[in-house]
Amino acid sequence: MKITRPRNQNQHPDRSEEAPMASRANHLPDQPDDMRPSARDQLCIAHALSSPPAPNAALRRAFERHRTLTQTGS
Repeated sequence: MKITRPRNQNQHPDRSEEAPMASRANHLPDQPDDMRPSARDQLCIAHALSSPPAPNAALRRAFERHRTLTQTGS
């Protein structure tokens, strides 16, 4: 007799302990902790955050539109 834990209703059926590893490999991770950027990706992210590109015309227009839509009557 095989004893299994009750499965969480939100859990994907292929994520059960009985699922073979091959079927697990074909699914995207459910939790953000399952995704870890490589060292190269981490450097790219850090560089983009520390020295973002200058805003282009479309971004400046978007900020101006946001400003006019969110201004209070003061």
